[in-house]
Amino acid sequence: LTGVAVVNKVDNTTYATIGGEAEVNAAGNTTLSATDTTTLVTVAGSLARSEKVGIGASVALNLVNRRTEAYIGSLFEDSVLSSDGSFTTTGGLSIIAESDGFIGTFSVAGAFASNSDEPDNFDTTSVAIGAAVAVNDVDDVVRAYINDSTVSATGNITMSATAGSTFEAFTIGAAIANGDSNSV
Repeated sequence: LTGVAVVNKVDNTTYATIGGEAEVNAAGNTTLSATDTTTLVTVAGSLARSEKVGIGASVALNLVNRRTEAYIGSLFEDSVLSSDGSFTTTGGLSIIAESDGFIGTFSVAGAFASNSDEPDNFDTTSVAIGAAVAVNDVDDVVRAYINDSTVSATGNITMSATAGSTFEAFTIGAAIANGDSNSV
């Protein structure tokens, strides 16, 4: 019997903000940008070999909690505090939040069982089990916004929030049993 479990836990918070009671006057085009590009790869593997019963198991688990926000004013969930701030620019204003990267789990498990070749051995059954599990549990919040603030620009005001991460989970489980009379 062999087994392995690998767990990664990630809590990322990325803010780009002009908040509180800030009064900002900018000349020209202005960009407020928050970006998270987490790359996380988790690999687990096991192999069991036995004469009678072989069990190999592996688990790969990613627990990811990401919050990426670009905003002017007060935090979206903050209903208590008032911002009363202002932002003015003589150009355009872009507010951008991006969550990108790669989150992957890979799990491989194998088992081999083969009974003895001795002629007096009456134990002629062998059993092999290989089990692999790969899981990505992701909570990804991406926001770009203006909340409780006065904003003016002579150019365009654009906001974009993009979640473009790649998530993959891959498993292989294999078992080989070789018994003289019974194999499972």
